[in-house]
Order: sequence, then structure tokens, then C-alpha cells
Amino acid sequence: MATAAALAAPLSAGVVVESVDEGSVAAAAGLRPGDVLWAWVREAAPPRSRTGAAGELRHPFDWGVLQTEQGRLGTTELQGQRDGFAMTWRVDGPEWGAAVRPLLAPDLEAAWREGIARRGAGDTAGAAQAWRTAAKAAAAGGEPSTAAWFSWQAARLLFDGGDEAAGEEAIAAGLAAAGDDAVAAAALWEARGAAREAKGDLGGAAAAYAETLRWRERGCGECLSVARTLVDLGFVAQDSGDAEAAEGYFRRAVAIREKLAPGTPLAAFALNNLGWALKAKGDLAGAEAAQRRALAILAGLAPESAEAAHTLKLLGGVMFAKGDLREAEACFRRSLAIYEKLTPDSLDVASSLSNLAVVVQDLGKLEESEALQRRALALRESLAPNSLDLAASLNNLASLLHSRGDLAEAERLQRRALALRESLAPESADVAGSLSNLGTIAYDRGRYAEADGLLLHAVRILEKEAPASAELAGALANLGIVARQRGELDASETYQKRALAIVEALAPGSPDVGGFLINLGNVAWERGRLDEAEAAYTQALALWDQLAPAGPQAAIVRLNLGSLAFSRGRLDEAEARFRAALAIQKGLAPRSVEVASTLGNLAAVALARGDRKGGKRLLTEALAIQRRQAPGSALEAELLHELGKLAWQEGRRRRATALLLRAVEALETQMAHLGGAEEVQAAFRGNWTGLYHDLMRLLVERGRAGKAYSVLERSRAQLMLALLAGRDLDLSRDVPPELEGEWQRVATALRAARAEAAAADPVAEGERARALRHEVQRLEDERAALLARLRLVSPRAAEIRAPLPLDAARAARVLPADAVLLAYSLGEPTSLLFVVTPVGRVDALPLATTRDEVRRAVSRLRAAIVGGVLGGAGSDDWVAEARSLYDLLVKPAEPAIGKARRIVVSPDGALHLLPFAALLREAPGRQALVGWRPLSVVPSLSVLAQLGRVPRPGGDGVVLAAFGDPSYPSGAPTSGDPVVRSVLARTGGLDPLPGTRAELEAIATVFPEAGVRLFLGEEASEERAGSLPRDTRLVHFACHGFVDADTPLDSGLALTIPAAGTEAGENGLLQAWEVLERWRVDAELVTLSACESGVGKDVSGEGLLGLTRAFQVGGARSVLASLWPVADESTAALMGAFYRALAAGERKDEAIRRAQLQLAARQEFASPFFWAAFQLAGESR
Repeated sequence: MATAAALAAPLSAGVVVESVDEGSVAAAAGLRPGDVLWAWVREAAPPRSRTGAAGELRHPFDWGVLQTEQGRLGTTELQGQRDGFAMTWRVDGPEWGAAVRPLLAPDLEAAWREGIARRGAGDTAGAAQAWRTAAKAAAAGGEPSTAAWFSWQAARLLFDGGDEAAGEEAIAAGLAAAGDDAVAAAALWEARGAAREAKGDLGGAAAAYAETLRWRERGCGECLSVARTLVDLGFVAQDSGDAEAAEGYFRRAVAIREKLAPGTPLAAFALNNLGWALKAKGDLAGAEAAQRRALAILAGLAPESAEAAHTLKLLGGVMFAKGDLREAEACFRRSLAIYEKLTPDSLDVASSLSNLAVVVQDLGKLEESEALQRRALALRESLAPNSLDLAASLNNLASLLHSRGDLAEAERLQRRALALRESLAPESADVAGSLSNLGTIAYDRGRYAEADGLLLHAVRILEKEAPASAELAGALANLGIVARQRGELDASETYQKRALAIVEALAPGSPDVGGFLINLGNVAWERGRLDEAEAAYTQALALWDQLAPAGPQAAIVRLNLGSLAFSRGRLDEAEARFRAALAIQKGLAPRSVEVASTLGNLAAVALARGDRKGGKRLLTEALAIQRRQAPGSALEAELLHELGKLAWQEGRRRRATALLLRAVEALETQMAHLGGAEEVQAAFRGNWTGLYHDLMRLLVERGRAGKAYSVLERSRAQLMLALLAGRDLDLSRDVPPELEGEWQRVATALRAARAEAAAADPVAEGERARALRHEVQRLEDERAALLARLRLVSPRAAEIRAPLPLDAARAARVLPADAVLLAYSLGEPTSLLFVVTPVGRVDALPLATTRDEVRRAVSRLRAAIVGGVLGGAGSDDWVAEARSLYDLLVKPAEPAIGKARRIVVSPDGALHLLPFAALLREAPGRQALVGWRPLSVVPSLSVLAQLGRVPRPGGDGVVLAAFGDPSYPSGAPTSGDPVVRSVLARTGGLDPLPGTRAELEAIATVFPEAGVRLFLGEEASEERAGSLPRDTRLVHFACHGFVDADTPLDSGLALTIPAAGTEAGENGLLQAWEVLERWRVDAELVTLSACESGVGKDVSGEGLLGLTRAFQVGGARSVLASLWPVADESTAALMGAFYRALAAGERKDEAIRRAQLQLAARQEFASPFFWAAFQLAGESR
């Protein structure tokens, strides 16, 4: 309402109304463009303001302050004139909807109008220039406030147009003109802060807003404008990840607004901001208190307002994070109702629909959740295409469909969400969320390598962007699930404990706590800690029955408790748990992989009770679901395996064979997508040797020995085959530029982590040692994920694939023409011996023993041999064990061996540690097997074929490179290198080996002097070993060796230990992982004349992981290594005889046989301890 009075006096100060928004408070009050305003008066309006206020309007900066300070405190009377008449206008509200300018002299007004015209024509540079020129004129004319205002207008226009440099110049000019005018200076600094914030320069924004705050505090002390700037600083701090600073700024803003504007929306908004910061910090109780205070204010003022709806939405988010799903649902429903009334079909409605859908999904109302999410998605696709809001809807709907079992559609939507987020907010927490969700989908579809890479990427982002968030906890938990599936239990437990610690600090009793308890229970179970697992599951069940008794997690925990009961023989309890879980799962997603898994568990119960018909029906139903949802997965292989065994028991051997072959195919598809480090992949495959063994036994039973042997080749050393095929990949050359930085980062971090882990004492530093080993494992997984990406983007790397395993006919052609192969498959209830001849004949002989029985027998023989010398036991204690093992393992093949001139052994399980040379036969009398035929061992004939493809060294290169008598530190282990320190501590120090100098000098005389390179003493260095010519024919290491049974790739050879690290970073330890990664010498033979150099970690189906395997991948066609600690004198004699025979032209297997027999003939070395330790692995010629 406007009122007029007498003619006013001529004006010297004030502001001119430039524009009035249609429908605004100013328009309702009667303000028009051209009106001049010079003063204001506000009435008291308890409780918003207990006193009135008044002031002048000297320039436009005062107008902005007036609205901030007085707009929400009561009705304000504006005083001014129109057409020479004094006028007043009454306004009330936070935003009046009018723009003003200064009173301008004609020339300055003309410049102002020129700028407006140019801006309207799209010439922002011209408009800004006109105003900057006007600013200079105003300053020269003694009007500093007007000059500052023109500069302010120009700067905002330039910043919006992207000309930051010119905008900064305009700000600087404005600040110079403003001088000590606190109001003008604050406005200019605020403009700079807003520009920096919009650009993403949060540091620059914080600095500019800090200056704004300084000027405002100088101008008005503790006022509402100061509170507004504190809010700006709070948002910048929050976006920078500084939750503590954000909380501090918002608390100060709340204090000012509650003092100066109590009970107003301003106070409520400040409380909402504080609640948001407290939630981000993890203080959910504080966040709830702040937002309930805000809601109480708005309930008294405008309970059906948009502000109230927004507050309800924030409060619902806090209650959801706290795990109070019912209260969260109530808040979101009230918020949605208000928005649908005020702004139907708006983005606010879409946001409320999406929030409500997430909550009801966790409550198990999946159909309602999907309907809500689809409504939200439709609104956002219409109103905000290519936005982060749309990405959020895609993400949420994908998560829902994932839980309902529609994995293909879930993945499609999630990839759309990821593309939007990577485009609009690269490397943000939102991107991490999509990566994490895609990782869980990839996991459920059996693509473990892809899942691992996605989740690791998500964790890296979240550790930087949200280091104590529920989102990070979720990604860590998912990584833990993948690690458990691959058998990495230490890593899995570490991930899950980190995740649980985060959510217990954020929201004890929340859904996440329940989920992570289940995950930890799973790990405890696999470790055999059944009581601990049951306690975790029971705690989780109580939580989920309270939070969401019909939700997916309630089903999972019942399923796990049922499985635990089954493992303990409590079949009734197991069935009850499984059926309760199945009822929930079918209500949520009747055709999901979860339903398939539970049906498989119910089948196991039925079969345990002898109900084959019921078990078969359940398995068939489960398989139909799994094949549709996740073909080529481990679960599909498991179901097919069980159905195959049932068909076999029923006498349907042809059907059983088909089912077991399909199970193998599903497993191998899963293996192709497994990912992870070599040890992890080997361990996973090792868990499935029973499947291959069953298929082999069935084929043998059907008289198809050749097919059975093909399955053996298919099951053996597949990872080694892949490594052999890819050994010529030059990563320094073949890594694309976009991956090079990442590759170097991971490689450097892995080297450092290995050093730290090796140095940690597992006893004295148990927790730290485990954490460091987990870090090594994590980095190995990350490197494996990078290698998988490399294969996709590097054309040369993409060509390198593991060769297909050989079938029986092609495998036989790899054998030397005068050899016979003895290949073993150990298992239950019987084992198998395959006897293969070069003409392609394959005989499969059943062995009446099991894997465990063989392990115990081998252990007894080794103990008798080693103990007979080192422990003082009777010298012939080993004889009975050697005869027994010969009769069990070799005697059935005597007819074929008698027709051959040499034996090639492909061991399995404990047989990798068996000294076959020492087995005794009646021939007549006591004859060692090596006395009958020369021996060599290979993982498989497919591997032997690959080893044969290594180029043979030329005739003019180095014939022998030998390393011996290394220099070792004396006294207590004091090396500065942590890995060396650890090895010295574990071995009790490295004793000098002066005898190896004589050993090598004697060997050297056997070969032409020009072709021999001896590296003795200081020269026996890791650096020298790493720089050997690639065509070196023979390589000999006479030094200490060390074995790491837990992480076999950390095993190695101890060469000269430098007093300080070398320029190349060498520490004198040539470890298996270094050989795998860096050593490339196409040697005919590498001899490891070191203690237990042929020992490693036995992994079913892969063989021994350790030095022998590493050197073969590095290029050696054969490796001669020892199975137990060797004696210096006997070893020197053995090596001398071996190399003399080799130089005389004998084959490698014949040469080691001759040396062993010569040594055994000497009375002092008659025990197999002295001559049977060394075993030739690889090619025999």
C-alpha cells in the first residue's frame, strides 16, 4: 500500500527503483520503476523483533543490507518520492522483488543505460566496459560509493561471462573506490567469493568470504548479514570436507539468528544448515536435535510451507541414517504431501518420491518402492535431463531392481547414472556411489575382477571425499565380500571391521550395522570360528527383525544361521531357517539369485536326509533361476556339480558326465572374471579341484581315460600358462599413457608395502603385521585390476592370452619320445594315476588312497629322511616309508616305465614335496627309483609345451653365469632395509658361505673360460643378477634361500647385502615376485643351490607357488632346486658331478641322475638327505 504527501525537497542521496518483479512484495506495495527511496522505518513485531528500527538508504548496497537485516523481522515502511511527491510503501517478507540503482548524474545514467542495452544484445564485454568507464568517472567526480557500485555490476557480469581476469580487475577497482565503506567492500568481496565458489575454487571462495565476514563484522558487529556470510563459509567448508569448520560457522550463524530473529524462518534455516553439517560429520543425534528445533519453528509459522517440507526431508534423512525406518518413512511422506500440494509435478516432488522409495525398499515394500522410483525418474527426465538429480533417480531405481533380481536392467540404469555423474561431477562421492553399486552388480553376476576394480576405485574416491561416511563403509564392506569369495579372508575381515567401525560411530543400531555384522559372521565361519559367527548372526537377526523383518537382510541372516546349523548337523533348525529366508526372498524377488542360493541350501538338507527326489527338484529349480540371472557363475557350477553327482548315483553316467562338464564350463567362465593377484586366483581354483576330480573319475569309470586326462590338463596350472604366455609383455612399453601414472603409483606403493610387511614381526606386531599384509594384498588386487584394464586398451597386450590346455593326443606329442608321464590326481574317495606314453596311450589307474592319506605319508617320509641326519634318528627309518609310497604311487605303472627310458612326473598336492628319486623298489634288492630311470617334474604337459617355446640361447653368448660366496652382514640384524632386517631376524642371520666359492670355481673349469661369468663376494649382487644377458645359457645361484610359507612370492635368494641401498633400490634379496615381474633370461637351466629353493605354497590345481615357478615364468626351460635344507659339502660334490655330466653332453635329467647316484655310492652321503633333495623341474633335455 502506497501513500502520498506534499512535494518533496530536491534529492542529494537515495536509490532509484530500477525494476519490480511481477507478483512480488514490492509490486503489491505499489512500488514502480523510477520511484526514489531515501529512508526506512520498521515497526516492532514480537516475537520476531522486540524493538523497531530506522535508517537511511544512501546507495544500492544499503538496499541489500536492509532486506537481509529487516525483511523477516516485521513490516518495513519505505520512505521516498514519486514524481516530486513524498511517498511511503509498506513491505513485509524476506525478498521484496525490486532492484535499485544510485541516483545518477545524466552522463552516468547514460552509461548505465548503454550497459543495459549492450547486455540485452548479448554484448557482455561491451556492457562491462561501459560500466567500468562509468566507475572511473564516478570516482573522479567524488562519488566513491557509485564508483564501487558500477565496478560491482561490471564484475558480476564478467564473472558470469567467464572473463575471470577482467572480473578480478573490476573487483580490485571497486575495492579501491569503496575505501572504508564496509557495506560496499563486503558486497564486492562477496561477489568474488561467489564467483570462486561457482568455479569450484573452494580455497579462493573461503578466503573471499572470510574478507566479506571481516568487513561485515566491522560494519555491523553481530548482525544478520554476518550470519549470512557465516552460512556461506559453512557451505564452502562442508564442500571442502572440513566438517568441523562447517559446524563452527553454522553454530555461529544459529546463535546470531536465534538472538536477532528468534522464531523466524531465518533461525530455522540456520538450524537446518547446522543439522546438515552434523549429519555429514556423523553426529546424528545432534543433527536430529537441530532439525527438530527447525521444524518446531516452522510448525508455528507455516506448517504447510515449502520450508517445512524441506526440513521434514532433511529430518527423514537423519532418521534413515540412524536406522529408524518408520520415523524416516513418516517424515518423507509428510514432506511429499506438502510438496504435492504446493508444487505438483516438480523436482521437489521427485526428490521426496525418491527418498520415500529408498526407505520403503528397506522396509521390504518393493513394489511400492519401484512405483515411487519410476514416478521420480519420469519427473526428473522431463524437468532435469542430464542432471545429477536424474543420475540419483537412475541410481536408486537400479539399486531397487538389483534387489529384485533384475541384474541386467539394474546394470543398464546404473551405467547411465555413472555416465551422468562422471560428466557433471567427476571423481565425486556420487561417482563413487555408482561405481560401488556397479561393483555389487558385477559381483552378483560373477565378474569378480570387474567388481574389485570398481569398488577399489570407489574406495579411493571416498577416502578422499568422505573419509568417515556410510558410503565409504558400504564400499569397504562390498570389497570385503568380494575378497571373501576369492578366499582372501584376512583382507575380507579387515574391510568388514573398518566398515563396521564407521557405521557404529555414525549410527549404532542402524541397518548398515546389521549388514556388516552378517559379513563379519561369514568371515568368522570360513575361518572355523563357528561360535563367533553364530553370535554375529544372532545379533544381526535381532536388529533386522526390529528394523525390517520382511526385508532382504532379514532373509540373509536367517539363511546364514541355517547354513551354520546345517554344518553342525542340526537339520531341522537348518530347514526352518532356510524356509523362513525363502519366504521373505520370494516375496521380494521370486526369481533372484538369492532365491536360487536358498533353494540350493534346502536341497542340501533334503539330500542329507536321504531325500534324493526332493533334493533333485530343488536343485533343478535353483539352476533354472541361476542360469537366467547369472550364467557362468560359481553358484551355477555348484548346482550342476550336485545334480551331476545325483545322476551318477542313479547310474545315469552319460547324463552325469554332461552335467559335470557344464559345471566345469560355468566354473571356468567364472574364473575368467575372477581377477585378483595370482595367489588369490590359484586359491579360488584350488577350492574346486573336487569338481574336476569327480569328472575324471566318472570318465575313467566309463572307460574314457583319454578324455579324463584331458580334464586333468584342463585343471592344472592354468594361471602359470597365462603367465608363460604373457611373459614377453613389456609393461614399460605397452602401458598406454592414460594408465601409466596409475601403474607407476601402484607399483611404487606395492614395493613399499611389501618392504613394510616383510619387516613387521607377526608376533610382536600382530595387528600391524596383519594390516600391512592386507595392504599388500589390496595393492596386488589393484594391480590385477589395472592389468585387466590394460588388456582392454593395449592392442599388444590384448593379443596375449593363456593357451588352451592340451588334449590327451596333443599332450602325448609333447613328451620326449622315450619318456612316460605319471600324472596324479589326488582326491576322495580314491585317487587316480594317469600313465601317458608318447604314442598317445593313456591308462588311468585308480589308487586306493586319498589326498589326506598321501599328505600324511609324504610328511612321514620327509621327516624320516631329514630327521635321520639332522635329528639323530635311525638312518634306515625312511626305508619303509619309501617302499610303501613306491608301491602305492609308482608300482602300478611299472609295465609302462619298463618300456621307457625316463620318467616325467606331474604331481598333485603333497606330491610336489615328495622326493620321487628316493622311492624304493624291489629290483631285486633295494633300488631307488632314480637308479632305475632319470626323473623330472612338470605341472602339466601343457606347461611343458609352453616351456619348450622359450628361444634357446645362441652359441656365442654366456654359457654359465654363477653367483656365490655373497657378502652378508655380520652380527645382529641391523640392516637399514626393512625386508633384509626381517629375513635376518627370521633366519637368525646369514652365515658366510665360503665353500660356495670353491664350488663355483670348480664348476667353471668344466666350461670354456670365455663363456663363464663368475660373480663372487661383492659381485654376487642382485643388480648383477638382474642385468644378465637374455641369452645366458646356464645360471647358477649358490647362496642362502628363504621361504615364506604364507606369501610364497616373498620367498627368495639372499645375494650380497649392500651396506646401503643401491641407486637402483636393490637390497640384495632376489624375491620370487621380483623374478616374476622383472627377470627375463631365456636360460636352458637355472640351478638354485640354496636351502629349500624348490619349496613353496601348495595350491591345489596350480602346484607350488615359489621360486621355481617364478624362474620358469622368467624364461628358464628348467630349474634345479632343493626340497629341504642342503649340506654344503654334499651339495658341492653333487653340483660338480652334475655339471661335468652336463658339459659332456648328457641330458639334464640324466646328468642329475648320474650325480645323485655317484653321491649315494659314497658311504658318508648314502642317506637320501644328501642326494635326493634336488629335483629337476621343466624340460629334461
